[in-house]
Amino acid sequence: MIIFTNNPLSSLLMDNIQAKKILLVINKPEKSGFFSKYARSEGITVESWSKYLKKPNTDNELAVVFSFSYVIPSKIIKLFNGKLLNIHPSILPKFRGPSPLQSSILTGGKIGYSIIKVNEKIDCGEIVIQKNISNKNNTYEKLLKKILLSAAKEINKLNKITKIKSTKQDNSKATYCQKIRSSDLKITDSDNPESAMRKILCYFPKEKAYFLIQDKKFIIWQAKKSSKKLIVEKIQPEGKKPMSTQDFRNGYPKLLTKFPDFVRIH
Repeated sequence: MIIFTNNPLSSLLMDNIQAKKILLVINKPEKSGFFSKYARSEGITVESWSKYLKKPNTDNELAVVFSFSYVIPSKIIKLFNGKLLNIHPSILPKFRGPSPLQSSILTGGKIGYSIIKVNEKIDCGEIVIQKNISNKNNTYEKLLKKILLSAAKEINKLNKITKIKSTKQDNSKATYCQKIRSSDLKITDSDNPESAMRKILCYFPKEKAYFLIQDKKFIIWQAKKSSKKLIVEKIQPEGKKPMSTQDFRNGYPKLLTKFPDFVRIH
């Protein structure tokens, strides 16, 4: 099986895929990075995208794309004869684009994933499988791990099938997402406990939501939501280390009234 990826969490996918051998294709060559170390420890062959393009090989096997930075050209797609699949973390055709899971969290939408056949148009391939994932205030990283574990089970089933069935997407229902920007994670007076909590969860721990007070960021490391309040439990003033909210209250008493009304510094 061939895996095209640039996301370290894909190791969770490979750990749970049943394949005699795996060829891992990554964005750039590396000698001592995460993927080279992982490949050595697991006995997996790893190649850079540039090297793979010079001598593409399918071995008539299933191939999986997940969080890969390059658009795969049509000449490569054709080599796989319908067995090049993409794991996309949304219920397509909703949230085509680079931030499907984050956008699903931010909007309070349904969490899930689609396994599609790769074609020349990004995220427009025919749908093979779609699954919903339960979400109880889970962070982006936790949800992505859930998705990969579920997708690995489905990939194992598909790997035993000669001809993979699929259905076309309804393009009239398509929506699109953009890359998440830092400004998307700023919590303001126009938010409420629900929308603020979504911002905290949507990219944690890679990126963190924050308040902007007196031109300085106050980054949220831990919080919970009650019916009427966002309760902050751990916070990091810009340029400082993360601290408990008790330490924050002692060190920054004059700022406590500067937060939105729906926020409680516990």
